[in-house]
Amino acid sequence: MLLLLLGVAIVGALTLFALRANTQPSVARFSLFSREALLLMANVLLSIATLIVLIGTFYPMLFTALGLGSISVGAPYFNSTVVPPVLLILMVMGLSPLSRWKSMASGQIKWLAALALLALIAGGAAALMFDRFYPMVAAALVLSLWVIASHLAFVRQLSLRRLGVLLAHCGVAVTTIGITLSSYYSTEIGVKMGPGSQRALSGYQFHYDETNLLVGPNYTAEQAVIRVTREGNEVARLMPERRHYTVRTMLMSEPGISWNLLADWYVVMGEKVDKQSYALRFHHKPFIRWVWGGGLLMVLGSGFSLWSKRNRKGKSFNCHQDEVAI
Repeated sequence: MLLLLLGVAIVGALTLFALRANTQPSVARFSLFSREALLLMANVLLSIATLIVLIGTFYPMLFTALGLGSISVGAPYFNSTVVPPVLLILMVMGLSPLSRWKSMASGQIKWLAALALLALIAGGAAALMFDRFYPMVAAALVLSLWVIASHLAFVRQLSLRRLGVLLAHCGVAVTTIGITLSSYYSTEIGVKMGPGSQRALSGYQFHYDETNLLVGPNYTAEQAVIRVTREGNEVARLMPERRHYTVRTMLMSEPGISWNLLADWYVVMGEKVDKQSYALRFHHKPFIRWVWGGGLLMVLGSGFSLWSKRNRKGKSFNCHQDEVAI
Protein backbone atom coordinates (compact mmCIF):
# COMPACT_ATOMS: atom_id res chain seq x y z
CA MET A 1 0.00 0.00 0.00
CA LEU A 2 2.84 2.36 0.86
CA LEU A 3 4.53 1.74 -2.49
CA LEU A 4 1.20 2.25 -4.28
CA LEU A 5 0.62 5.63 -2.62
CA LEU A 6 4.19 6.66 -3.38
CA GLY A 7 3.79 5.66 -7.03
CA VAL A 8 0.52 7.60 -7.40
CA ALA A 9 2.08 10.73 -5.87
CA ILE A 10 5.16 10.60 -8.09
CA VAL A 11 3.30 9.81 -11.32
CA GLY A 12 0.68 12.50 -10.61
CA ALA A 13 3.30 15.15 -9.92
CA LEU A 14 5.31 14.31 -13.03
CA THR A 15 2.16 14.28 -15.15
CA LEU A 16 1.14 17.77 -13.97
CA PHE A 17 4.66 19.03 -14.63
CA ALA A 18 4.65 17.58 -18.15
CA LEU A 19 1.25 19.09 -18.97
CA ARG A 20 2.29 22.60 -17.91
CA ALA A 21 5.91 22.50 -19.05
CA ASN A 22 5.31 24.64 -22.18
CA THR A 23 2.46 26.86 -21.04
CA GLN A 24 4.68 29.78 -20.07
CA PRO A 25 7.74 29.95 -22.30
CA SER A 26 10.58 32.18 -21.09
CA VAL A 27 13.06 34.15 -23.18
CA ALA A 28 15.44 34.77 -20.26
CA ARG A 29 19.08 33.80 -20.82
CA PHE A 30 21.56 33.04 -18.07
CA SER A 31 25.13 31.79 -17.91
CA LEU A 32 26.30 28.36 -16.77
CA PHE A 33 27.39 29.58 -13.32
CA SER A 34 24.50 31.96 -12.66
CA ARG A 35 22.29 31.60 -9.60
CA GLU A 36 19.53 30.00 -11.70
CA ALA A 37 21.91 27.37 -13.09
CA LEU A 38 23.43 26.59 -9.69
CA LEU A 39 20.00 26.24 -8.09
CA LEU A 40 18.98 23.88 -10.89
CA MET A 41 22.15 21.82 -10.46
CA ALA A 42 21.66 21.61 -6.69
CA ASN A 43 18.02 20.54 -7.01
CA VAL A 44 18.86 17.89 -9.60
CA LEU A 45 21.71 16.50 -7.48
CA LEU A 46 19.57 16.49 -4.32
CA SER A 47 16.82 14.70 -6.24
CA ILE A 48 19.32 12.09 -7.43
CA ALA A 49 20.61 11.54 -3.88
CA THR A 50 17.03 11.25 -2.59
CA LEU A 51 16.16 8.74 -5.31
CA ILE A 52 19.23 6.65 -4.45
CA VAL A 53 18.27 6.55 -0.77
CA LEU A 54 14.64 5.78 -1.71
CA ILE A 55 15.68 2.83 -3.87
CA GLY A 56 18.00 1.48 -1.21
CA THR A 57 15.27 1.77 1.43
CA PHE A 58 12.31 0.35 -0.49
CA TYR A 59 14.02 -2.24 -2.68
CA PRO A 60 14.36 -4.84 0.13
CA MET A 61 10.68 -4.33 1.04
CA LEU A 62 9.61 -4.77 -2.59
CA PHE A 63 11.88 -7.79 -2.97
CA THR A 64 10.27 -9.44 0.06
CA ALA A 65 6.72 -8.45 -0.97
CA LEU A 66 7.17 -10.19 -4.33
CA GLY A 67 8.14 -13.40 -2.56
CA LEU A 68 11.69 -13.40 -3.91
CA GLY A 69 13.30 -13.88 -0.50
CA SER A 70 15.04 -11.57 1.91
CA ILE A 71 17.75 -9.08 1.01
CA SER A 72 19.47 -6.25 2.86
CA VAL A 73 20.96 -3.04 1.48
CA GLY A 74 23.72 -1.68 3.66
CA ALA A 75 26.61 0.76 3.86
CA PRO A 76 28.52 -0.40 0.71
CA TYR A 77 25.57 0.51 -1.53
CA PHE A 78 24.97 3.92 0.04
CA ASN A 79 28.67 4.82 0.26
CA SER A 80 29.30 4.05 -3.40
CA THR A 81 26.15 5.72 -4.77
CA VAL A 82 25.37 8.68 -2.50
CA VAL A 83 28.91 10.06 -2.16
CA PRO A 84 29.39 11.25 -5.80
CA PRO A 85 26.28 13.51 -5.90
CA VAL A 86 27.12 14.85 -2.43
CA LEU A 87 30.61 15.86 -3.61
CA LEU A 88 29.08 17.58 -6.65
CA ILE A 89 26.65 19.43 -4.35
CA LEU A 90 29.64 20.71 -2.36
CA MET A 91 31.19 21.98 -5.60
CA VAL A 92 27.99 23.88 -6.40
CA MET A 93 27.88 25.32 -2.87
CA GLY A 94 31.46 26.54 -3.20
CA LEU A 95 30.46 28.59 -6.26
CA SER A 96 27.27 29.99 -4.74
CA PRO A 97 28.76 33.06 -2.92
CA LEU A 98 29.67 34.59 -6.31
CA SER A 99 26.45 33.68 -8.07
CA ARG A 100 24.16 36.43 -9.32
CA TRP A 101 20.91 36.28 -11.22
CA LYS A 102 21.68 35.46 -14.88
CA SER A 103 25.47 35.74 -14.42
CA MET A 104 28.40 35.33 -12.04
CA ALA A 105 30.03 38.26 -10.26
CA SER A 106 32.89 39.52 -12.39
CA GLY A 107 36.34 40.26 -10.99
CA GLN A 108 36.04 37.75 -8.12
CA ILE A 109 36.67 34.48 -9.94
CA LYS A 110 40.43 34.68 -9.38
CA TRP A 111 39.86 34.99 -5.61
CA LEU A 112 37.57 31.97 -5.71
CA ALA A 113 40.28 30.03 -7.56
CA ALA A 114 42.82 31.09 -4.92
CA LEU A 115 40.50 29.84 -2.16
CA ALA A 116 40.07 26.57 -4.04
CA LEU A 117 43.86 26.18 -4.19
CA LEU A 118 44.19 26.88 -0.46
CA ALA A 119 41.43 24.36 0.29
CA LEU A 120 43.21 21.81 -1.89
CA ILE A 121 46.45 22.26 0.05
CA ALA A 122 44.76 22.30 3.49
CA GLY A 123 42.44 19.37 2.74
CA GLY A 124 45.24 17.26 1.27
CA ALA A 125 47.50 17.99 4.24
CA ALA A 126 44.69 17.12 6.68
CA ALA A 127 44.03 13.81 4.89
CA LEU A 128 47.74 12.91 5.12
CA MET A 129 47.72 13.43 8.91
CA PHE A 130 45.73 10.23 9.47
CA ASP A 131 47.22 6.75 9.67
CA ARG A 132 45.90 5.76 6.26
CA PHE A 133 45.26 7.90 3.19
CA TYR A 134 41.96 7.58 1.31
CA PRO A 135 41.36 9.61 -1.91
CA MET A 136 37.65 9.97 -1.06
CA VAL A 137 38.51 11.44 2.35
CA ALA A 138 40.85 13.95 0.72
CA ALA A 139 38.18 14.94 -1.83
CA ALA A 140 35.53 15.42 0.88
CA LEU A 141 37.89 17.50 3.05
CA VAL A 142 39.01 19.69 0.15
CA LEU A 143 35.47 20.43 -1.03
CA SER A 144 34.14 20.99 2.51
CA LEU A 145 36.94 23.42 3.35
CA TRP A 146 36.36 25.18 0.03
CA VAL A 147 32.67 25.68 0.86
CA ILE A 148 33.50 27.11 4.31
CA ALA A 149 36.31 29.34 3.00
CA SER A 150 34.32 30.70 0.05
CA HIS A 151 31.34 31.62 2.23
CA LEU A 152 33.45 33.26 4.94
CA ALA A 153 35.66 35.16 2.46
CA PHE A 154 32.80 36.77 0.53
CA VAL A 155 30.63 37.90 3.44
CA ARG A 156 29.30 41.37 2.64
CA GLN A 157 26.67 43.25 4.67
CA LEU A 158 25.60 40.24 6.71
CA SER A 159 21.79 40.16 6.92
CA LEU A 160 19.54 37.53 8.47
CA ARG A 161 18.99 35.84 5.10
CA ARG A 162 22.70 35.79 4.25
CA LEU A 163 23.55 34.58 7.75
CA GLY A 164 21.05 31.76 7.28
CA VAL A 165 22.63 30.72 3.98
CA LEU A 166 26.12 30.94 5.50
CA LEU A 167 25.21 28.77 8.49
CA ALA A 168 23.27 26.22 6.44
CA HIS A 169 25.99 25.74 3.81
CA CYS A 170 28.78 25.62 6.40
CA GLY A 171 26.65 23.10 8.34
CA VAL A 172 26.52 20.84 5.29
CA ALA A 173 30.32 21.07 5.01
CA VAL A 174 30.85 20.32 8.73
CA THR A 175 28.45 17.36 8.58
CA THR A 176 30.25 16.01 5.50
CA ILE A 177 33.58 16.19 7.34
CA GLY A 178 32.12 14.37 10.35
CA ILE A 179 30.44 11.63 8.31
CA THR A 180 33.51 11.06 6.12
CA LEU A 181 36.09 10.87 8.91
CA SER A 182 33.93 8.79 11.25
CA SER A 183 33.06 6.37 8.41
CA TYR A 184 36.65 5.77 7.33
CA TYR A 185 38.53 5.96 10.63
CA SER A 186 36.14 4.52 13.23
CA THR A 187 37.56 1.41 14.92
CA GLU A 188 36.33 -1.13 17.44
CA ILE A 189 37.63 -4.21 19.17
CA GLY A 190 36.20 -6.92 21.41
CA VAL A 191 38.46 -8.18 24.21
CA LYS A 192 38.49 -10.09 27.49
CA MET A 193 39.81 -7.87 30.28
CA GLY A 194 40.05 -7.71 34.05
CA PRO A 195 41.55 -5.27 36.58
CA GLY A 196 45.21 -4.52 35.85
CA SER A 197 45.07 -5.31 32.12
CA GLN A 198 45.21 -2.98 29.13
CA ARG A 199 44.57 -2.97 25.38
CA ALA A 200 45.51 -0.64 22.51
CA LEU A 201 43.15 0.77 19.88
CA SER A 202 43.86 3.50 17.28
CA GLY A 203 46.89 4.79 19.19
CA TYR A 204 45.05 4.89 22.54
CA GLN A 205 45.65 2.66 25.57
CA PHE A 206 42.63 1.40 27.52
CA HIS A 207 43.58 0.57 31.15
CA TYR A 208 41.18 -1.51 33.23
CA ASP A 209 41.79 -0.13 36.74
CA GLU A 210 39.12 -1.74 38.94
CA THR A 211 35.61 -3.12 39.26
CA ASN A 212 33.12 -1.44 41.60
CA LEU A 213 29.91 -2.96 42.95
CA LEU A 214 27.02 -0.48 43.00
CA VAL A 215 23.50 -0.54 44.44
CA GLY A 216 20.93 1.55 42.55
CA PRO A 217 17.27 2.33 43.30
CA ASN A 218 16.03 -0.88 41.63
CA TYR A 219 19.18 -2.65 40.50
CA THR A 220 22.65 -3.77 41.43
CA ALA A 221 25.55 -3.20 39.06
CA GLU A 222 29.13 -4.11 38.33
CA GLN A 223 31.01 -1.02 37.14
CA ALA A 224 34.35 -1.09 35.35
CA VAL A 225 36.70 1.89 35.72
CA ILE A 226 38.71 2.31 32.52
CA ARG A 227 41.25 5.04 31.75
CA VAL A 228 42.04 6.04 28.19
CA THR A 229 45.56 7.38 27.67
CA ARG A 230 47.64 8.56 24.74
CA GLU A 231 51.41 8.84 25.05
CA GLY A 232 51.08 8.53 28.82
CA ASN A 233 48.50 11.33 29.18
CA GLU A 234 44.95 10.57 30.30
CA VAL A 235 42.37 11.74 27.76
CA ALA A 236 39.19 10.10 29.07
CA ARG A 237 37.75 7.99 31.87
CA LEU A 238 35.00 5.50 31.07
CA MET A 239 32.69 3.70 33.51
CA PRO A 240 30.52 1.10 31.77
CA GLU A 241 28.07 -0.88 33.90
CA ARG A 242 26.43 -4.28 33.84
CA ARG A 243 23.12 -3.86 35.66
CA HIS A 244 20.98 -6.56 37.26
CA TYR A 245 17.32 -5.59 37.68
CA THR A 246 15.89 -7.83 40.41
CA VAL A 247 12.18 -7.16 39.78
CA ARG A 248 12.25 -8.09 36.09
CA THR A 249 15.17 -10.51 36.48
CA MET A 250 16.98 -9.00 33.50
CA LEU A 251 20.49 -7.82 32.66
CA MET A 252 21.28 -4.58 30.84
CA SER A 253 24.53 -2.96 29.79
CA GLU A 254 25.06 0.75 30.38
CA PRO A 255 27.88 1.93 28.08
CA GLY A 256 30.65 4.19 29.29
CA ILE A 257 30.95 7.26 27.05
CA SER A 258 33.44 10.10 26.91
CA TRP A 259 33.89 12.66 24.16
CA ASN A 260 35.47 15.86 22.99
CA LEU A 261 35.29 17.80 19.72
CA LEU A 262 37.71 15.42 18.00
CA ALA A 263 36.52 11.97 19.04
CA ASP A 264 34.13 9.80 21.04
CA TRP A 265 35.09 6.72 23.06
CA TYR A 266 32.57 4.03 24.01
CA VAL A 267 32.98 0.93 26.14
CA VAL A 268 30.27 -1.73 26.44
CA MET A 269 30.52 -4.25 29.26
CA GLY A 270 29.38 -7.76 28.35
CA GLU A 271 29.17 -11.12 30.06
CA LYS A 272 31.42 -12.08 32.94
CA VAL A 273 33.99 -14.54 31.60
CA ASP A 274 35.65 -15.66 34.85
CA LYS A 275 36.04 -14.42 38.43
CA GLN A 276 37.42 -10.99 37.52
CA SER A 277 37.33 -10.69 33.71
CA TYR A 278 34.56 -9.45 31.45
CA ALA A 279 33.92 -9.35 27.72
CA LEU A 280 34.37 -5.70 26.72
CA ARG A 281 33.89 -3.91 23.42
CA PHE A 282 35.77 -0.67 22.74
CA HIS A 283 34.74 1.88 20.09
CA HIS A 284 36.68 4.90 18.86
CA LYS A 285 34.71 7.25 16.58
CA PRO A 286 36.60 10.36 15.44
CA PHE A 287 34.70 13.56 14.59
CA ILE A 288 31.30 11.96 15.14
CA ARG A 289 30.12 15.07 17.04
CA TRP A 290 30.70 17.12 13.91
CA VAL A 291 27.76 15.34 12.30
CA TRP A 292 25.40 16.70 14.97
CA GLY A 293 27.16 20.08 15.06
CA GLY A 294 26.69 20.50 11.32
CA GLY A 295 23.04 19.52 11.64
CA LEU A 296 22.58 22.16 14.35
CA LEU A 297 24.15 24.79 12.06
CA MET A 298 21.73 23.81 9.28
CA VAL A 299 18.76 24.10 11.63
CA LEU A 300 19.92 27.54 12.81
CA GLY A 301 20.48 28.65 9.21
CA SER A 302 16.99 27.55 8.23
CA GLY A 303 15.54 29.39 11.22
CA PHE A 304 17.32 32.64 10.32
CA SER A 305 16.17 32.35 6.69
CA LEU A 306 12.54 31.77 7.70
CA TRP A 307 12.68 34.67 10.17
CA SER A 308 14.12 36.93 7.48
CA LYS A 309 11.34 35.94 5.06
CA ARG A 310 8.74 36.60 7.74
CA ASN A 311 10.19 40.06 8.40
CA ARG A 312 10.15 40.90 4.68
CA LYS A 313 6.52 39.85 4.40
CA GLY A 314 5.63 41.94 7.43
CA LYS A 315 7.33 45.04 5.99
CA SER A 316 5.62 44.51 2.64
CA PHE A 317 2.23 44.21 4.35
CA ASN A 318 2.82 47.39 6.39
CA CYS A 319 3.87 49.32 3.28
CA HIS A 320 0.73 48.17 1.49
CA GLN A 321 -1.42 49.33 4.41
CA ASP A 322 0.31 52.75 4.35
CA GLU A 323 -0.37 53.09 0.62
CA VAL A 324 -4.04 52.23 1.13
CA ALA A 325 -4.31 54.77 3.96
CA ILE A 326 -2.76 57.47 1.78
